[in-house]
Amino acid sequence: MIFGGGAIKSGSLTIYNRWGEKVFETYDITIAWDGKRRNVLCNSGVFTYVLLGQCTVDGSEVYQKGNISLVR
Repeated sequence: MIFGGGAIKSGSLTIYNRWGEKVFETYDITIAWDGKRRNVLCNSGVFTYVLLGQCTVDGSEVYQKGNISLVR
């Protein structure tokens, strides 16, 4: 799920593991990653996310990437 104070109206979220394999992708900003890949729980570790979206205020593109730590 993408939280942006209502400032993001559409976009995509992709999450990769440390080997660069895609573990999650959504084009619906209301869907959150549940820590699974192909319905199997991922091991604890650091994952990379890429967020592409469109701002509701001025229609500009939003691009952000960073890391997520999954802890079990």
